[in-house]
Formats: sequence, C-alpha cells, structure tokens
Amino acid sequence: MIVGSHKSPLDDIIRDFKSFTSYELKSAITFNETESRKEWMLPIFIEAGRRNFNNVKWQFWQQNNHPIVLDTNESFDNTLNYILMNPVEAGFVSGAQYYPFSSAIDYSGGKGLLDVIVVD
Repeated sequence: MIVGSHKSPLDDIIRDFKSFTSYELKSAITFNETESRKEWMLPIFIEAGRRNFNNVKWQFWQQNNHPIVLDTNESFDNTLNYILMNPVEAGFVSGAQYYPFSSAIDYSGGKGLLDVIVVD
C-alpha cells in the first residue's frame, strides 16, 4: 500500500486501516456460511492473537510496520511496480490490470473498484 496524508499522521492511518480491515475480514470469514477456508484460517488467527499480549482473541495483521519513504520518482515507481506486479508474480492473473483488487487498471486508463489518485 502506498499512502500519504497532509492531515493525519501515517501511524494513525495505518492503525485505522488495520483495525477496520481486520474487523471486516473477521466478520466475513466467521459469518459467511459458504466460506470453505474458515476451518483452517480461524485457528491460525486465533493462535496469532494468543501469542500477542496486545490482542484479546484475534490477530490478522502483523504488529509492526516497515514504512519506506518514497522521496524520489524512481523509488515511487519501483515500489508501485512491485505492488502492482505481485498478483502477476503469484500467478493469479496474466496482467496486473486484470487483478480486480489492484489499482493497476487505473494506471492503464480504466476504473478500478476504489477511488485512486493516479500519480504521474
């Protein structure tokens, strides 16, 4: 994820992102009767939560963050390309723009699922 803000500290943005997505994913996994992977996913998240004293029952995200300052066009372009190519490298899609949960389609002239600010 590449994120920045002039209003909120980056730590607050990441904390809120992790909190919101963890809650939503837990709900989606737990309460979806057709989710076939929950039988093996839930014990992993529960065990991770037990090992971390900051959690009560559940952990989805790692506790630490490794932010990288993207202070040059080259570092930004390299990081963006790395992120966009992950689904291709994993074999999920043949082209980055075909992965529905990516902003790659926005960078190729289309419109993805989320509002994206395309950086030139």
